Amino acid sequence: MLNKLIISALVISSVSACHNGKKDETQIISSVETAHTDGASDSSENGAVALQMNYTGVVRDMSKAEGCGWMIQIDEEDGTKLFLEPLSLPAEYQVEGKVIEFAYTNSRRQSTCTTIPSRPITIDNILN
Repeated sequence: MLNKLIISALVISSVSACHNGKKDETQIISSVETAHTDGASDSSENGAVALQMNYTGVVRDMSKAEGCGWMIQIDEEDGTKLFLEPLSLPAEYQVEGKVIEFAYTNSRRQSTCTTIPSRPITIDNILN
């Protein structure tokens, strides 16, 4: 029981550290309550942790750069640009300059874009 609580706390703090500066809504709920979120949820025997991290980004056609395709650009608070390389982007969102709100998970695959530093991701949900 204590190990589960420690592991849950470590997971929450790791996720929070990875997404510093983003909209991050973490909610711990008991097993009797029901959570309705658009994000992923992880449940356990004694409770559930519901995580929802939504980001706003601009879809960019980077196909002119070597090995690059559709990417999502996020402007960080410090003024830097973060390029996310989705494993697959649905066709209806493949529009240059389209602003989308979405949730994602980092991917362990290698980036295929060699000319632009980017982070490979899997899109979990697109809200608009």
